[in-house]
Amino acid sequence: MRLSSTLRTGLPMTLVLVGALCARGQDAPASEAKGMPPRAAPSDYQAHTQAGTLTLAAEFMRHAVPTPEAPYSTEDFVTVEVGLFGPPPKPKGESKPTLDQGGGQPDDSFHPIVRMPIERKRTMQQRVQRASMPEGDRALPAAGLLFFEYRGKPENIRSLELIYSGPAGKATLALQP
Repeated sequence: MRLSSTLRTGLPMTLVLVGALCARGQDAPASEAKGMPPRAAPSDYQAHTQAGTLTLAAEFMRHAVPTPEAPYSTEDFVTVEVGLFGPPPKPKGESKPTLDQGGGQPDDSFHPIVRMPIERKRTMQQRVQRASMPEGDRALPAAGLLFFEYRGKPENIRSLELIYSGPAGKATLALQP
């Protein structure tokens, strides 16, 4: 997976997030699964669009880093939670787990300065790495976090786009900053 970020400065500020993501059919072994559990449906994300048979869904998480185990925050990166969905599967009677954000946008206003013990820091880094969108082909549905270096205030971002270019085609997804 190639990821790059483009930051265009000026008025209004635009942050363009570019990700090349690959996906394959729903027959891949579960042992390859990484990332986070996808939400139940693309409509559970802030925005979604189609690229061929692939549905790309995403939500701008600002400086928040949601992981299935615990939420974190970072001042050096902004995070986009991405979900990739294939054609609707036949109902199996069981829904996929969702990552509940508690509704609304994450609150970036509270940043306590805490000296973290090295073991705790390692644990946090491992959780964040596991929640990151895995590289290469993956079974659908899949979800994970994309990180883009940005040390500014999210309020200064006026427009935000996630650009997909992959085997399913091309798509641009406008996100709410």
